[in-house]
Amino acid sequence: MIENIKLANFLAFTGEIEIDFCKGANIFIGENGTGKTSLLKILYEFCKSANEFLFSNGLSETFGPDNILFSFGRDLYSIDIQSSKKSFSVKFMTNSITHLKGFEVDIIPAIFIPTKEMLSHSRGFVSLYEKYKLSFDDSQIDILKNAQLPETRELTPMAEKLLPLVSEVIDGEVVYENDTFYVVKTNGMQLVFSLEAEGLRKFGMVWKLLRNGLFDEPGTVLFWDEPEANLNPILIPKLVDVLLELQRNGVQMFLATHEYNLARYFDLKRDKKEEVMFHNLYKKDAGNIYCDSSHIYQDLNKNSIEKADGELGDFIIEKALEELDNV
Repeated sequence: MIENIKLANFLAFTGEIEIDFCKGANIFIGENGTGKTSLLKILYEFCKSANEFLFSNGLSETFGPDNILFSFGRDLYSIDIQSSKKSFSVKFMTNSITHLKGFEVDIIPAIFIPTKEMLSHSRGFVSLYEKYKLSFDDSQIDILKNAQLPETRELTPMAEKLLPLVSEVIDGEVVYENDTFYVVKTNGMQLVFSLEAEGLRKFGMVWKLLRNGLFDEPGTVLFWDEPEANLNPILIPKLVDVLLELQRNGVQMFLATHEYNLARYFDLKRDKKEEVMFHNLYKKDAGNIYCDSSHIYQDLNKNSIEKADGELGDFIIEKALEELDNV
């Protein structure tokens, strides 16, 4: 479980910032340019590098040449990247322990779902990327590789519960054949993934990840950038139901969103046993980024989503008064 992150002069974070996380769903909100996606990618790359444990380069391949320092404790360990200009550290609880190169390290299974839907581009894409070093983000390639993995022989209780819920939304199942993804509808029609409605493709991708067992391993961390993108608001409560069920089964998640409905449904649908935490990123003091965190959405300060909603309400009232004046 990722517990904490500290940043100083790192990417969008020109000042110092420290954020504590919950073990369940961590939801980042904030205006554009406040570092929501950067945080998700930093944490994801950390998980990948901790898994590969590349002392010689590790995160330096992504963030530049730095000294990578490892500190270990009885229950916690952190990885720090530091140089004269920037620093970055992550702390998390140990879970399943593996002995590697003289150190005991936590293996962190991680999944990153980017804003751009990638399964529609599956035919030959990974081979082209690896051969010609195409300029795509690693997270866009990783999600495609995960979706192309073979299906598990047996379903876990979590998958048995969630797959029918997702199948109902997409009216079928997702298959991968001949380097192409298809949605097989309940009436037997096979639809090429790119021809499915883009909002439904998100649920189709979740179906395939579930069927491939990507959420089965204890301690899995899910990173999802704007899960609401291209999704009709009527489907958001169904998506929240799926994500909360993943959280109940031990999946820690980090979501970046601009959507009021998504944040509020998390706030309203969870029960007392479920951990949900909201992190509001905002700028002040010459552009430095700060974070206000709360387990209750409405307790957040400087909430840009609420500000935008309030401005819309004021505009509606203003227009209504103008129409009355013109009567």
